[in-house]
Amino acid sequence: MTKSTQHIKEINVEEIQKLISDGTLKQWGRYPHIMFVEGVDKARIIWDDRKKVVMHKFVSSIADTEQRKKFARVYNSLNASINKQNKK
Repeated sequence: MTKSTQHIKEINVEEIQKLISDGTLKQWGRYPHIMFVEGVDKARIIWDDRKKVVMHKFVSSIADTEQRKKFARVYNSLNASINKQNKK
């Protein structure tokens, strides 16, 4: 079992696990609850285990329009499936 696989189990959110497995998200080794979208500079997706929500950080730092669109697609899909589900 790899280190990132162990962290996936700790997060235990199917949507996040799938994106890590297919390479869309990369976990930060030091802080596995912080993830980067592959091909996007600086911005991060953060899993808050206490609140059971995803958040984003440093999105305004994305200068490239295509990177911003890619980040938005990934984050918005997680937001819709995780955050909105937990508000019900």
